[in-house]
Amino acid sequence: GFVTTLSAVLPMWLGMHVGQVWGLLKDPRSTLVHWAVLGSVLTLVGAVLSVWVPLNKRLWSPSYSLFMSGMATLIYAAFFCLVDATALHPLKFRPVAGLVRTLLTPLEWLGANCILFFVLSDCCGVLSFGLESITLGHPYHKNNIVAWFKNTVLMDWLGLGSGCGGSYEHCGPALMVYVWIEILAWMAICGVLYRKNMFWKI
Repeated sequence: GFVTTLSAVLPMWLGMHVGQVWGLLKDPRSTLVHWAVLGSVLTLVGAVLSVWVPLNKRLWSPSYSLFMSGMATLIYAAFFCLVDATALHPLKFRPVAGLVRTLLTPLEWLGANCILFFVLSDCCGVLSFGLESITLGHPYHKNNIVAWFKNTVLMDWLGLGSGCGGSYEHCGPALMVYVWIEILAWMAICGVLYRKNMFWKI
């Protein structure tokens, strides 16, 4: 409905606003203060609103949208402070900031190709759907390369299914390992594209 549509649009608008603040102010300290105030207010309003309108990701409830937008703004501000706002760091801390920036480089690769990552990864599921469409027989949902990797490689070869009764869908360790493998794979793919200066834009 109208309320959930507004709740879904709000984070996108706030994301644009957060980016424009740095472009307009061009001062790390003022930018961080702006983001900290904005993030804190959004988080607080979302938390208070959740008393009457529960946090609900599936429905994009207003409380969820405000709370998560506030948290995202605060986390972004923390990363900006650690990595980009080096002028605010004491001289002895700047080598550490350089190390942190290097360690976080894969996140930069994902962010530079975020549309590709979103559409093809399990967030949107296009690539998984394509791979699962190539089947090796009936039943189709169990005889494809994705199901083979989950059930054979993760559950059997790595032994992650030993305490899960053989069901991947209800096996927390296997689900978590699959997610991390997928994230690392997409970091590598986006890293190669980043080095080749290839970006998917709308």
